[in-house]
Amino acid sequence: MVSSHNDLFKPDNILFDGHRVWLVDWEASFMNDRYFDLSVVANFVVTNDAEEEDYLRAYFGEPAGEYRLARFYLMRQLTHMSYTVVFMRLGARGKAIEPNTKAPDFREFQDRIWAGGVDLKDDEKKLE
Repeated sequence: MVSSHNDLFKPDNILFDGHRVWLVDWEASFMNDRYFDLSVVANFVVTNDAEEEDYLRAYFGEPAGEYRLARFYLMRQLTHMSYTVVFMRLGARGKAIEPNTKAPDFREFQDRIWAGGVDLKDDEKKLE
């Protein structure tokens, strides 16, 4: 367990000044598994195995190894599922969700969120 931001799904909470990364808006912070924040950010910025290795090496200061890679993989799956449930519940507001709705491409949608092109205040975007 480590100090965790727990709200990095909003790219507005991650600022870069050209030299350093700053995490802002710590209202949702609490102790959490270290892989939680790592996986949320990775869902935006890590697009392949080589980037994953570099990302984890930068965090741990050494190669991640099999155990860390496995924990990281599992947490990424958990964050995918938990965010899906939360945003579907918030977006549907108690109404039925059409089960055959075509989902957007994951990478393209994550890139749009990261670039500020998706407003998650909108219920339709939460469902998307």
